Amino acid sequence: MNATNRAQDALDLINHRAVALTAADLSIEQEKPDVRGGVLAIAMFSRKSPDEEAYFASRSVGFIGNKCGGCAKNATEKIYRLRKRRMEKHPDIASSQSANPEDLDERLRTYGGCIVFETEEYEIYISFSGAPAKVDEAIVFVIGENYGLSVPHSYILQNDLIPRTRKLYADNRRATT
Repeated sequence: MNATNRAQDALDLINHRAVALTAADLSIEQEKPDVRGGVLAIAMFSRKSPDEEAYFASRSVGFIGNKCGGCAKNATEKIYRLRKRRMEKHPDIASSQSANPEDLDERLRTYGGCIVFETEEYEIYISFSGAPAKVDEAIVFVIGENYGLSVPHSYILQNDLIPRTRKLYADNRRATT
């Protein structure tokens, strides 16, 4: 990884087409057939000097058209909210733990779709927005798992889509490489 942006380097390793296809496949199964992609974001914060060393990158995956701005905002908001809660000493590992999708003010609604993974050197936040929140979060869990990140195993019990996401993501990675 280069010293300019480690999050961008990490994002470049991910099979973006497989992410978009997995989001579309799972969304169809969740009766949301209009999903064809979203925005994937990664933020990395140094565990040794979190105020000094931080990296961020995002990109659209698949075909999201006019939803791009909203998905980018939501993917970033999920990272920000989860990071803020962890800095306030909440034990959250997923943005779904502080989501409020039912807020009466649409501008204040928040969703799941981000998970934090810890390495010795970094807290790595992976976020996706574009599919139903439970799908978004299952996708980022499987991405982290596929790239050898320390996976928060307690989360598996909270999201029953993970086994199906693993299979679809593996199938889609094979089909697109």
